[in-house]
Amino acid sequence: MTDNVNENIRNYQQALELEPDNAEVCLTLGAILQQKGALIQAKEIYQRFIAEKQDCAEVYCNLGITL
Repeated sequence: MTDNVNENIRNYQQALELEPDNAEVCLTLGAILQQKGALIQAKEIYQRFIAEKQDCAEVYCNLGITL
């Protein structure tokens, strides 16, 4: 299962690189990282997204969970 999670993380990281303003990709990647316990990485994903595109309340909410 860990292999699948790591593969999903890699896939979503690549997707976010291709579409940095895609909130769904950001939220999904962040959620996967949070579930894995990688809160610092999830926080960085959310902060990067907010720096680029600031109009997604869900990203702010998920960022708050990581703090």
